[in-house]
Amino acid sequence: MLLNKMKRILIIINNFGVGGAERLIIDDANELLKRSDVDFKIITLKNEGKDSLAEQLNKNVKWECVHFNDFFDIKSWFLLCRQIKNFDSDILFTHLWFSNTIGRISGKLVGVSEIISFEHNVYDSLKTRKMFFVDWVLQLLSNKIIAVSNAVKKSLVKHKIRENKIKVILNGIDVSRYQNLNITVLDGEQKKDFTFVYIGRLIYQKGVDILLRAFASVKNGKLLVVGDGVERDSLVKLSKELKITDRVKFLGIRKDIPEILSYADCFILPSRYEGLPMVLLEAVASHKIIIISDFESATEVINNGENGLIVIKNNVVQLASSASLILEDGELRDKLRIGVFNISKCISIENHINRVLSL
Repeated sequence: MLLNKMKRILIIINNFGVGGAERLIIDDANELLKRSDVDFKIITLKNEGKDSLAEQLNKNVKWECVHFNDFFDIKSWFLLCRQIKNFDSDILFTHLWFSNTIGRISGKLVGVSEIISFEHNVYDSLKTRKMFFVDWVLQLLSNKIIAVSNAVKKSLVKHKIRENKIKVILNGIDVSRYQNLNITVLDGEQKKDFTFVYIGRLIYQKGVDILLRAFASVKNGKLLVVGDGVERDSLVKLSKELKITDRVKFLGIRKDIPEILSYADCFILPSRYEGLPMVLLEAVASHKIIIISDFESATEVINNGENGLIVIKNNVVQLASSASLILEDGELRDKLRIGVFNISKCISIENHINRVLSL
């Protein structure tokens, strides 16, 4: 049920760098513009980098940056508190650890009545003990903490976040951006081969090393690797060692993800752990054949054999076998495409906003 009166909502996030949380905020903001019962504004806490997604934000969205050099940037604390107070928001949404920390404290200092913080990932091996301690203390300032999957909720409870504070709301996406595309040429190259695609950061969490080793056993097809990260050089080196450089392309960070997904035939995400990756929802919205590893939130979107294939994480042989099966079995490909089409309506950004506003 939507709110009956105009609500003033303030959203705080680090910036619009390439990432799932940032894409969610952009889609949320563009959808909120359509709502007559909401007035909202976004405040970012870091200057935009060269790969910013800010250009995807509707020009009518109210947005300001209060840049923090670090946590102890006193001048920026005063500026942020003044911005929050002047906007006179009823609800403050915060995203990602830095913004969750600064946003919750600032919001409480100026008397915001409702503070809701988002947790986007399973941070067990990503956050330090100090960061978990800060989260434990600052949960007292949040009216609710939104976990983007049950796996994220489980992780939060494990780190002593009160279960009654947590609400699970799956991410949503602007599905219209990913449909009715028919891309057959990418970067000037006409498509000829069955194409697999990975999209995400090139870090240990994502298991791209497992993907490359598995792909070396797949006889046909090409693989696009979209993204960047600290493991890029080692992954390029690995592809050379596996002698698959003629079939693997590292495309770097891209902003044309809908077009790349349209061009590809099968999306693969071999992560070792995940919260609920936005790129998986993008693949669903694009009606792609999907192969993912069995990270904890995988089954919250994909039913194995019905709308995608789920393989055991870190299992090179099983991933290679599943990719080969997709190449060889046309009936299975058709079945999985139908299955993913049937669930694509459930991940709309409209549904996501409705669930968030219902709080």
